[in-house]
Amino acid sequence: MLEGKNNWKAWLYLAPALILLGIFSFYPIINSFIIAFIRDYHPVSEVFRQNVENNQALGLSFFTFKNFITVFKNANFEYAIKNTLLIALVSVPISVILALVISVLLISIKKLRGFFQTLFFLPYVTSAMAVAMAFTVLFANNGTASAGISQGPINSVIDSIGLKNGLTNMLDWMNYQESGKESWQAYICVDSSGEIDEDKLSDKYQTYVNLQTLLDLPIEYGDMYAYQTYLADQTDVYNSYRYHFRELGYIDWVGAQATWGSAILVVLTYSIWASLAFKILVFTGGLTSIDKQYYDAAKIDGTSKWRTFWRITVPMMSPLIVYILITSLIGAFKVYTSIVGLFGSGMGPAGSAGLMQTFVGLVYQYLNEGNELIHVGAAAAVILFTIILIITALTNALTKKRVHY
Repeated sequence: MLEGKNNWKAWLYLAPALILLGIFSFYPIINSFIIAFIRDYHPVSEVFRQNVENNQALGLSFFTFKNFITVFKNANFEYAIKNTLLIALVSVPISVILALVISVLLISIKKLRGFFQTLFFLPYVTSAMAVAMAFTVLFANNGTASAGISQGPINSVIDSIGLKNGLTNMLDWMNYQESGKESWQAYICVDSSGEIDEDKLSDKYQTYVNLQTLLDLPIEYGDMYAYQTYLADQTDVYNSYRYHFRELGYIDWVGAQATWGSAILVVLTYSIWASLAFKILVFTGGLTSIDKQYYDAAKIDGTSKWRTFWRITVPMMSPLIVYILITSLIGAFKVYTSIVGLFGSGMGPAGSAGLMQTFVGLVYQYLNEGNELIHVGAAAAVILFTIILIITALTNALTKKRVHY
C-alpha cells in the first residue's frame, strides 16, 4: 500500500493513462449504455439533450427497449448469434489445445527452436485482412478450366487424397440441416396417405403471403392450392439443398455457390490458424519458467511422458491456460475483420449477403446506416457486452477449482 504522502506522485504518473482511458474507453462504454435505451436518438439534432432540457429524461416515453427489440428482429440476428457462438466455442478450445501441444514440442527441440518460434509467430504480425485474402486463394473453387473456375491448393489436395466425395456428402448434409428443410412430404404439405394437410398448407401459404407483403412483392398464387401446386413442382429446388455440391460437381468454399457449411469451415480454419501465434508465444514462455526439478523427479520415478504432461505440465500451466482461454473467447466474440477479408463487406458469399454475419458485424451494419440507427447499434453492442460478460464469468467459475497458482 502506498504511503499517504506519496499518493499524489502515483496519481500524477497514472494521470495520462487514466485520462486517455476515460476519454477513449470509459466514456464511450457509459455513453453506449445510455444511448441504447434512448428512443430515436439522433446525435446531429441532439435529441438526447433536448429531452433532458425538457425534463423528459425520466419519462417512460424517453426510456425504451425498442432498440433491443429491433436488434432481435433483424433478419441476420440468427446468423450473427449462431456464427459468433460457433466460432467462439469451436475454434477457441481447438486452438488452445493445439497451441499447448505445439509449445511442448517446440520446447523439446534443441536446434532451430528460434527459427520455428519465429515461423509460428509470423501470423501474429501479419495483417489479418491480408491473411484472410490469402485464404480465399487457398480455398478457391474446385471446378474445371473450361468452366473458367480456378482450382485452389486446398481443393487440389482434397482431390489428390480422395476426400472429395466424403467432404461433399458432409457439406451437403450440413447445408441441408442448416437450411431447416423438411421431408419432401412435409415440404409439399401432404400426410402419409398422400392427402393434402390443409391446416399446415394454410399456415405455410399465410407465411408466404406475409413475406411477399413485407418485401412489397406480388402475390403470384391466389390461394393455398395454387401455392401447393407450385411447391410440388420444386423438386429440383428442394433437392438442391440436399445434393448441392454433388450436383455442382465441385466444392465452392467462399465463392458464389458456397453454402453456410462450406463457408463456416473456412472461417473456423482461419480462426484456429490465425490465433495460434500469440497462444504459442505465451505458452512457450510459461513452459520455460517451470522448475526442471519436477520433470527430473518424474524421470527418476519412470513416469510416462503423457502422465508427466497431464500431471505436471498442465497443472503448472493452468493459470496461463485459463488466461488464454478467457481472452481468446472475448476475442472470438469480436470477430469481424477476418469475415470481411474472406467474404467482403457483405458478410457472406456473393448472392448470400449476411450468411456469415457476426455480432460485431451486426453492430457495424447499424452504424453504417447513418445517424438514424446509432441507438440500435449501441443496443447491439450492449447485448454483445452482456453475452461476453456472462461467458467470461461462467468460464472463470468453471475453471477456478482447476487452476493451481
